Amino acid sequence: MDDNIPYYFSRNKLEYDYLAVTAACLCVDKSKFEEVGGFDTELEVAYNDVDLCFKLYEKGYHNCVRADARLYHYESLSRGIDDMDEKKRERLKKEKELLYTKHSILKDKDPYYNVNLAKNRVDFAVDTSSFAETSKCIGRDKNVSRLINDRLKLNFDIVAANDMIELTGWAFIAAMPFNNLNRKGIVLLSEVNKAFIYKPECMLRFDVTRAFGKKGNLNLSGFKCSISRDTLPKGRYRLGVMLENPVMLKKYVNISDRYVDIY
Repeated sequence: MDDNIPYYFSRNKLEYDYLAVTAACLCVDKSKFEEVGGFDTELEVAYNDVDLCFKLYEKGYHNCVRADARLYHYESLSRGIDDMDEKKRERLKKEKELLYTKHSILKDKDPYYNVNLAKNRVDFAVDTSSFAETSKCIGRDKNVSRLINDRLKLNFDIVAANDMIELTGWAFIAAMPFNNLNRKGIVLLSEVNKAFIYKPECMLRFDVTRAFGKKGNLNLSGFKCSISRDTLPKGRYRLGVMLENPVMLKKYVNISDRYVDIY
C-alpha cells in the first residue's frame, strides 16, 4: 500500500496490536520468550512465528506492529514456494494442523479483527462475500497452452477458497494500446491441462496505472471473480488470465503459480 496515503483508520501509519506478526522481523523480551517456551521445534518451517505470538497472547501479552519501520522482505526467496512442491505442501498442511491442535480456541478467530470485515483481504474491507454475484463459466478449452504469452502480465492479490472461490487481481498486455478495452477471462487450468474459463467483474486499479502505465492507461486492468465450487470437478487448478483485445485482434493467456484445490 502507498505509504503516503492513510488507509483504514491509518492502519498503515500508526501502531496497532495484532494477533500475530512475522518472524521475518520481530523483537521480544528474552524473559517473555523463555516464559512461553520460545519457538516450537516441531514447527520446523512454517507457523513457528504464529505459534510464538499465540503463546504470548495466551499469557496476556500483546503483539504490536510498528508501522514506522520499513523493510524489504522477499518471501521464500532462498527455499522456494511451498505451493509448488508436493512434499512441502504436505509438510505445510501438517504444521498448520499442529498449530491449531495446540491453539484450538484461536482457529478461525482473531480477537483483533472485526467479524464483519473480509477475512481474506488486507485492506479491512467490509465482508460482502455472501452478496457476491457468481461468475459464469464462459468456456472450456483443452488446448489453452497455444495462447500462452508472457506479454500478458498478471497478479492475483487475493485467492480465497472457502465456500466460494474468491479471486481478485489485475492483468494487462505489455506494450499494447487500448488495454482498457480488453475482455477478461479467469482461467483455471487442471492437472490434465483442461481449462475452465470464467467471466469476472471489471475493477478500477489506479495503482496499476501508477506502477506500469508509462505509455497508457491501465485503470480497468483489475478483476474480481466469485466461482462456485460446484462448477468444477475435483482436483488442483492453477490460476491464470485470458485477455482478448478487440482492437488489435489479439488473444493472450498466461498462467500464474497460484492455485486452488477442489475437494
